[in-house]
Amino acid sequence: MISEDFRATPTEPTGRVRLTSMEGIAAFYLAEKLVQFNEKHPGVVVELVTERHLINLTKREADVCISFVPLVGPKLSVKNAGEFKLGLFASSRYIVERGAPATMEELKRHDFIDYVDDLVAIQPVQWLHDVLVPESVVFRSTSMAAQQNAIAVGHGIGLLPFFSAKKDPRLVRLMKDVVVTRSLYISVHEDIEYMGRVRTLLRFLHEIFKADRAYLNDFE
Repeated sequence: MISEDFRATPTEPTGRVRLTSMEGIAAFYLAEKLVQFNEKHPGVVVELVTERHLINLTKREADVCISFVPLVGPKLSVKNAGEFKLGLFASSRYIVERGAPATMEELKRHDFIDYVDDLVAIQPVQWLHDVLVPESVVFRSTSMAAQQNAIAVGHGIGLLPFFSAKKDPRLVRLMKDVVVTRSLYISVHEDIEYMGRVRTLLRFLHEIFKADRAYLNDFE
Protein backbone atom coordinates (compact mmCIF):
# COMPACT_ATOMS: atom_id res chain seq x y z
CA MET A 1 0.00 0.00 0.00
CA ILE A 2 1.35 3.41 -0.98
CA SER A 3 1.42 5.93 1.81
CA GLU A 4 -0.82 8.97 1.37
CA ASP A 5 2.23 11.09 2.18
CA PHE A 6 4.12 9.80 -0.86
CA ARG A 7 4.60 12.42 -3.53
CA ALA A 8 6.12 11.40 -6.87
CA THR A 9 8.69 13.85 -8.16
CA PRO A 10 9.35 14.28 -11.86
CA THR A 11 12.62 12.81 -13.04
CA GLU A 12 15.15 15.31 -14.35
CA PRO A 13 16.17 14.56 -17.93
CA THR A 14 19.63 13.17 -18.54
CA GLY A 15 21.73 12.30 -21.53
CA ARG A 16 23.22 13.90 -24.61
CA VAL A 17 21.49 16.07 -27.22
CA ARG A 18 23.29 17.14 -30.38
CA LEU A 19 22.24 20.60 -31.54
CA THR A 20 23.42 21.96 -34.87
CA SER A 21 23.33 25.48 -36.25
CA MET A 22 25.30 28.01 -38.26
CA GLU A 23 28.55 29.26 -36.77
CA GLY A 24 27.51 32.88 -36.15
CA ILE A 25 24.42 32.28 -34.07
CA ALA A 26 26.08 29.31 -32.37
CA ALA A 27 29.15 31.25 -31.26
CA PHE A 28 27.67 34.67 -30.56
CA TYR A 29 24.29 33.70 -29.11
CA LEU A 30 23.62 30.03 -28.42
CA ALA A 31 26.85 29.20 -26.58
CA GLU A 32 26.05 31.68 -23.81
CA LYS A 33 22.41 30.59 -23.63
CA LEU A 34 23.33 26.92 -23.39
CA VAL A 35 25.37 27.66 -20.28
CA GLN A 36 22.09 28.83 -18.72
CA PHE A 37 20.39 25.66 -19.97
CA ASN A 38 23.03 23.48 -18.35
CA GLU A 39 22.63 25.31 -15.06
CA LYS A 40 18.92 24.50 -15.13
CA HIS A 41 19.35 20.94 -16.43
CA PRO A 42 22.79 19.69 -15.36
CA GLY A 43 21.96 16.14 -16.43
CA VAL A 44 21.66 17.08 -20.10
CA VAL A 45 24.83 17.64 -22.12
CA VAL A 46 24.25 19.66 -25.29
CA GLU A 47 26.75 19.15 -28.09
CA LEU A 48 26.72 22.29 -30.21
CA VAL A 49 27.80 21.51 -33.77
CA THR A 50 28.38 24.21 -36.40
CA GLU A 51 28.07 23.45 -40.09
CA ARG A 52 28.02 25.43 -43.34
CA HIS A 53 25.46 23.03 -44.82
CA LEU A 54 22.09 21.84 -43.59
CA ILE A 55 22.35 18.74 -41.41
CA ASN A 56 20.20 15.73 -42.34
CA LEU A 57 18.10 14.97 -39.28
CA THR A 58 16.48 12.00 -41.03
CA LYS A 59 19.91 10.36 -41.13
CA ARG A 60 20.37 11.30 -37.44
CA GLU A 61 23.39 13.51 -38.08
CA ALA A 62 22.04 15.60 -35.19
CA ASP A 63 19.02 15.65 -32.90
CA VAL A 64 17.90 19.27 -33.21
CA CYS A 65 18.65 21.87 -35.86
CA ILE A 66 18.35 25.65 -35.80
CA SER A 67 18.40 26.99 -39.34
CA PHE A 68 17.52 30.07 -41.39
CA VAL A 69 15.39 28.02 -43.80
CA PRO A 70 12.83 25.32 -42.93
CA LEU A 71 14.28 21.84 -43.25
CA VAL A 72 12.54 19.43 -45.60
CA GLY A 73 12.39 15.69 -45.01
CA PRO A 74 10.21 12.80 -43.90
CA LYS A 75 8.89 12.85 -40.34
CA LEU A 76 10.43 16.20 -39.45
CA SER A 77 8.76 18.60 -37.04
CA VAL A 78 9.71 22.12 -38.15
CA LYS A 79 8.57 25.22 -36.28
CA ASN A 80 9.22 28.90 -36.82
CA ALA A 81 10.96 30.24 -33.71
CA GLY A 82 11.22 33.93 -34.60
CA GLU A 83 13.65 36.04 -36.56
CA PHE A 84 16.74 38.22 -36.27
CA LYS A 85 17.93 41.32 -38.07
CA LEU A 86 21.21 42.41 -39.61
CA GLY A 87 22.72 45.78 -40.53
CA LEU A 88 25.77 47.33 -42.14
CA PHE A 89 28.84 47.84 -39.96
CA ALA A 90 32.35 49.25 -40.19
CA SER A 91 35.02 50.29 -37.71
CA SER A 92 35.80 53.81 -36.58
CA ARG A 93 39.19 53.45 -38.27
CA TYR A 94 37.59 52.61 -41.60
CA ILE A 95 35.16 55.52 -41.33
CA VAL A 96 38.00 57.97 -40.59
CA GLU A 97 39.97 56.73 -43.60
CA ARG A 98 37.15 56.21 -46.10
CA GLY A 99 34.14 58.08 -44.74
CA ALA A 100 30.67 56.81 -43.88
CA PRO A 101 28.38 56.14 -46.87
CA ALA A 102 25.00 57.85 -46.69
CA THR A 103 23.39 56.57 -49.90
CA MET A 104 23.41 53.38 -51.93
CA GLU A 105 25.48 55.05 -54.62
CA GLU A 106 28.13 56.01 -52.08
CA LEU A 107 27.98 52.53 -50.56
CA LYS A 108 28.84 50.92 -53.90
CA ARG A 109 32.21 52.67 -53.91
CA HIS A 110 33.38 51.08 -50.65
CA ASP A 111 35.32 47.90 -49.81
CA PHE A 112 33.46 44.93 -48.41
CA ILE A 113 33.87 41.81 -46.32
CA ASP A 114 31.84 38.87 -47.62
CA TYR A 115 31.41 35.09 -47.81
CA VAL A 116 33.26 32.86 -50.25
CA ASP A 117 30.70 32.68 -53.05
CA ASP A 118 31.30 29.14 -54.29
CA LEU A 119 31.40 27.73 -50.75
CA VAL A 120 28.06 29.15 -49.62
CA ALA A 121 25.97 26.05 -48.98
CA ILE A 122 22.86 27.92 -47.77
CA GLN A 123 21.94 30.93 -49.88
CA PRO A 124 20.10 32.84 -47.09
CA VAL A 125 23.52 33.11 -45.38
CA GLN A 126 24.68 35.27 -48.28
CA TRP A 127 22.78 38.15 -46.68
CA LEU A 128 24.94 40.98 -48.03
CA HIS A 129 23.44 40.29 -51.46
CA ASP A 130 20.07 41.38 -50.08
CA VAL A 131 21.57 44.88 -49.98
CA LEU A 132 23.94 44.87 -52.96
CA VAL A 133 26.38 42.70 -54.86
CA PRO A 134 29.66 44.41 -53.94
CA GLU A 135 32.10 45.40 -56.66
CA SER A 136 35.11 45.54 -54.33
CA VAL A 137 35.48 42.63 -51.89
CA VAL A 138 38.78 42.83 -50.00
CA PHE A 139 38.29 39.84 -47.71
CA ARG A 140 36.20 36.66 -47.92
CA SER A 141 35.67 33.94 -45.37
CA THR A 142 33.31 31.06 -44.72
CA SER A 143 33.45 32.10 -41.05
CA MET A 144 31.13 34.84 -39.82
CA ALA A 145 33.39 35.35 -36.81
CA ALA A 146 36.37 35.94 -39.10
CA GLN A 147 34.33 38.38 -41.16
CA GLN A 148 33.29 40.30 -38.06
CA ASN A 149 36.88 40.58 -36.86
CA ALA A 150 38.02 41.78 -40.29
CA ILE A 151 35.32 44.46 -40.22
CA ALA A 152 36.19 45.45 -36.66
CA VAL A 153 39.86 46.07 -37.45
CA GLY A 154 38.97 48.39 -40.32
CA HIS A 155 39.37 46.21 -43.40
CA GLY A 156 35.96 46.97 -44.93
CA ILE A 157 32.18 47.15 -44.55
CA GLY A 158 30.03 44.10 -43.87
CA LEU A 159 26.54 42.99 -42.98
CA LEU A 160 26.32 41.49 -39.50
CA PRO A 161 23.57 40.22 -37.20
CA PHE A 162 22.68 42.64 -34.42
CA PHE A 163 23.17 39.87 -31.83
CA SER A 164 26.88 39.63 -32.66
CA ALA A 165 27.68 43.22 -33.66
CA LYS A 166 26.30 44.73 -30.47
CA LYS A 167 28.87 42.79 -28.45
CA ASP A 168 31.82 44.36 -30.24
CA PRO A 169 32.49 48.02 -29.30
CA ARG A 170 34.84 48.39 -32.28
CA LEU A 171 31.88 48.29 -34.67
CA VAL A 172 29.86 51.28 -35.85
CA ARG A 173 26.52 50.86 -37.53
CA LEU A 174 26.07 52.49 -40.93
CA MET A 175 22.95 53.50 -42.91
CA LYS A 176 20.38 52.58 -40.27
CA ASP A 177 17.63 52.33 -42.86
CA VAL A 178 19.36 49.25 -44.30
CA VAL A 179 17.97 46.24 -42.45
CA VAL A 180 17.93 42.59 -43.49
CA THR A 181 15.73 40.01 -41.75
CA ARG A 182 16.22 36.27 -41.45
CA SER A 183 13.83 33.73 -39.93
CA LEU A 184 14.77 31.08 -37.39
CA TYR A 185 13.45 27.51 -37.59
CA ILE A 186 13.80 24.72 -35.06
CA SER A 187 13.63 21.22 -36.51
CA VAL A 188 13.61 17.80 -34.89
CA HIS A 189 12.81 14.28 -36.05
CA GLU A 190 9.39 13.16 -34.87
CA ASP A 191 10.79 9.88 -33.51
CA ILE A 192 12.74 11.68 -30.78
CA GLU A 193 10.71 14.86 -30.37
CA TYR A 194 9.11 13.71 -27.12
CA MET A 195 12.16 12.21 -25.45
CA GLY A 196 12.66 13.99 -22.13
CA ARG A 197 16.04 15.56 -22.81
CA VAL A 198 15.08 16.59 -26.37
CA ARG A 199 11.73 18.01 -25.31
CA THR A 200 13.43 19.99 -22.54
CA LEU A 201 15.93 21.54 -24.97
CA LEU A 202 13.22 22.35 -27.52
CA ARG A 203 11.14 24.12 -24.90
CA PHE A 204 14.17 26.10 -23.75
CA LEU A 205 15.08 27.18 -27.29
CA HIS A 206 11.58 28.41 -28.07
CA GLU A 207 11.49 30.27 -24.76
CA ILE A 208 14.77 32.12 -25.29
CA PHE A 209 13.94 33.15 -28.85
CA LYS A 210 10.61 34.51 -27.65
CA ALA A 211 12.13 36.30 -24.64
CA ASP A 212 14.97 37.75 -26.72
CA ARG A 213 12.85 38.96 -29.63
CA ALA A 214 13.84 42.59 -29.03
CA TYR A 215 17.49 41.69 -28.45
CA LEU A 216 17.67 39.83 -31.75
CA ASN A 217 15.89 42.53 -33.75
CA ASP A 218 16.98 45.87 -32.26
CA PHE A 219 20.47 47.32 -32.25
CA GLU A 220 20.07 50.25 -29.89
